[in-house]
Amino acid sequence: MYWLFSPLKQVCFVITAGRFSANQLLPYILAQVSGGIVAGGVLFVVASGQAGCDVTAGFALNGDGEHSPGGYALMAALVCEVVMTMMLLIVILGATDERAPVGFAPIAIGLFHSCGFFG
Repeated sequence: MYWLFSPLKQVCFVITAGRFSANQLLPYILAQVSGGIVAGGVLFVVASGQAGCDVTAGFALNGDGEHSPGGYALMAALVCEVVMTMMLLIVILGATDERAPVGFAPIAIGLFHSCGFFG
């Protein structure tokens, strides 16, 4: 569930940091959701090309309880989502602040993402 529900991050940017215009929020959210649907379709087509792959049996699905790979409850997943999103926002806001060295934001944000994916 964690990482890229970017519309949530953009809402936080509008509310807390004023770094994203509120009138740009709806088109941004629509673009993110549309991109996610298209990416899901591409993944579906690629996976359904493998012999024996049943894409109707929980294909690329995470969940809670018995549907979670680690057996985690929904509350655990929600707490993780909120805390990790907050940490990512702190990294993004700090790395892109006008006082931060120019050009290093992608390194800081990329390292944080790498810790989440591989950590």
